[in-house]
Amino acid sequence: MWKSIWATKDLLKKGLLWRVGIGENISISSDAWIPSVVNFRLSTEVDFMRDLKGQEVIEGTFLEEDSARILRIPLAEIPHAKFLVWGGEGSGEFSIRSAYKLLQTMENHPRAYALQSDYKKFYKKLWLLNLLIKMKITIWRITWNYLPTKANMQHRGLVNDASCPWCGEGTEMIDHLFRECPVTVEVWSELLLQELCTLGNMGGKNARIHKKQISTSKDIRNFVNNYITEIDGLESRKQIEIKEEKVWRCPPRGSIKINFDGAFDERINISVSGIVARNDEGSILFSCSEIDKKVNSAFAAEALACRKAVKMGIENMWPDFIIEGDALTVIKK
Repeated sequence: MWKSIWATKDLLKKGLLWRVGIGENISISSDAWIPSVVNFRLSTEVDFMRDLKGQEVIEGTFLEEDSARILRIPLAEIPHAKFLVWGGEGSGEFSIRSAYKLLQTMENHPRAYALQSDYKKFYKKLWLLNLLIKMKITIWRITWNYLPTKANMQHRGLVNDASCPWCGEGTEMIDHLFRECPVTVEVWSELLLQELCTLGNMGGKNARIHKKQISTSKDIRNFVNNYITEIDGLESRKQIEIKEEKVWRCPPRGSIKINFDGAFDERINISVSGIVARNDEGSILFSCSEIDKKVNSAFAAEALACRKAVKMGIENMWPDFIIEGDALTVIKK
């Protein structure tokens, strides 16, 4: 586990980005400080600026594409020192999802993550299937040979014998476990549906190894069929549940609710913020829309709209107001 963590240190370096403050102590050519670029650095190196700092930059120094990106960096209203953020998310906070995406683009990565891109359509369909999460994860683990088969456990030095615990005739690898083992073949014939055996086979295997229980193919068939019945029952209950309609709700008595939303056009880097303030009776007290140019991302567009909503509440000196929007990342930030 520690080796796996240590192997990602280069990934963390590639994903870190300086959030520019007052511009001091940032190397323009060497440091990562420009959002919306693969490595967060200038497209071309400017030799005479190797040791220059941000405050020494003059107009007309950079290429047009770099200048445009620099001008889209949002400026803080209150000066602050530089600090490191995670470049994979608009909020600057680290997430496993964005790190995983970045890992797929890296060269010399520890595993063949590029292979996963070839099966992107398959994985997209897999995660959208109406199945239990643990079943989808099991299928994903099978595709990457991540199951604790005897062969994998022997490779990691956890067991000495890699023979199949079911039949004892061959090495327990993925193909043997799900296709070649005589017990598995018998289970397929009992079920007549190959796609439904994965969970039952693993369940029977775990019971045999950990609980010293011996399951026949009929036992596994019954287990799988009972499990399918249970899932069907859960699905039918889901279908009869009444979905609550999402409608705007009035704030508590004496409070003001300010709703915000942002729209972003990435082709021209322009966003529009919409703000509406209502009282506890739902009457509109104030509404406005505003255009912002040189916006860097959809996250920035939502963040600008949220900031305008907060400033509206403060400037109107409303004693108790609620900010509401559909951008969860911005709200949490």
